[in-house]
Amino acid sequence: MKIPRDKVTIERFLDDQFAGYRNLKWPDLRPGASREIDATFDHRDEKFAVEHTRIVRFRHEAPALVQFKRILIELEKHFDCAPDAEFCVLLPCRDYGGKRKRAKLIKGLAEGLPDVLARLRPRGSSNVPLKDISLTAWIYRRPTGCPGIEFRQFNPQGSSQYPQFADKIFKKLTKLQVYKTKGYKIVLLLENSPRDSASFVVTDSVLAFEQEAMLRLDELWEVHPDVANEKTRYLSYDLESFRKIRNASPQTPSKTSKTLPEEPETGQGPGSSGLHALPRDSRT
Repeated sequence: MKIPRDKVTIERFLDDQFAGYRNLKWPDLRPGASREIDATFDHRDEKFAVEHTRIVRFRHEAPALVQFKRILIELEKHFDCAPDAEFCVLLPCRDYGGKRKRAKLIKGLAEGLPDVLARLRPRGSSNVPLKDISLTAWIYRRPTGCPGIEFRQFNPQGSSQYPQFADKIFKKLTKLQVYKTKGYKIVLLLENSPRDSASFVVTDSVLAFEQEAMLRLDELWEVHPDVANEKTRYLSYDLESFRKIRNASPQTPSKTSKTLPEEPETGQGPGSSGLHALPRDSRT
């Protein structure tokens, strides 16, 4: 049986961060399973339960990523494309249309960019004129010192999926809480988009909605695939330090805040957070 993509991600994560883990199981793949979690395993005489989800930042992100990769292949015929290049061109994350529309966009960039590149000052930015194309592209010049152009996507105004994503996270946490009551340590694994190297700001997008629920976790991780370099970067959130800060400054519970079963009496409501992600090369 072919292993689902999310299970491959979890296995690679465990290999990297939980070396020597045992008894890996997939509860949600059991016959007749309903509302089960993604994985359980043992590590250093402790039991762990894991939920994984992929971060979807924008509407149309998945199909737009496929189209964007096709556009990049064609743009490489016109420009010296390189990651972290001095010039960065941003295209909106959207449906770029069929082959003809994509060809028109590529032609517009090939004809419109050279003039902008020639006059753009260091740290400057500008829109890119695209003749007869109802799409706004931007370019800015970064002090990276790297030659070439990097093409990326940006979030069009009003297309954020943060509220929907926060609701999805709460459902994940609800499933994990069942295992917490059974003595498991619960872990949430957020997989970032492979096209975006910027870290996912949990403080602003998830904790703002479900801070109380997020702090019930034992571990919170981000996975950042780097497809171009065939590497994966992991970020671990320092939940314990944030709990100490939060308990020292109690705040009024939010009226709209959701709650999980068996909520601790010491819990406080949502407020501004100081949660930070820490890069990890190996688990300590």
